Amino acid sequence: MIEEGWFSGDDVYEPTDPDDPALFIWQTHYRPEIEAYDLLREVFRDRVQFPFGAYIPELGFELAEHPFTPRHATAKLNDEVRLPYFAAEVARRTSSIVIVPSLAHGEIMR
Repeated sequence: MIEEGWFSGDDVYEPTDPDDPALFIWQTHYRPEIEAYDLLREVFRDRVQFPFGAYIPELGFELAEHPFTPRHATAKLNDEVRLPYFAAEVARRTSSIVIVPSLAHGEIMR
């Protein structure tokens, strides 16, 4: 959304000063991959049975949260052939996330 211009200037807060205590909190919770993980974990909440993630074999989709600080979480599609099925399942579950079945990097989730 930031890259598409929805937010800019003062709307975008990204601390960079290593002495700013807010930097640690921001790095821990608000990186794009953490946001994506949290969104997808919520979409598939009924399939998450473990505190640190889930594997959905029919979609080849894996969510994993590793017990590190700062927070480290991943959302991985194991086989790009399953991307259309994954996109259809996400669309069935929510309209707030759109998956574009494209092999070009940067065009998969918006």
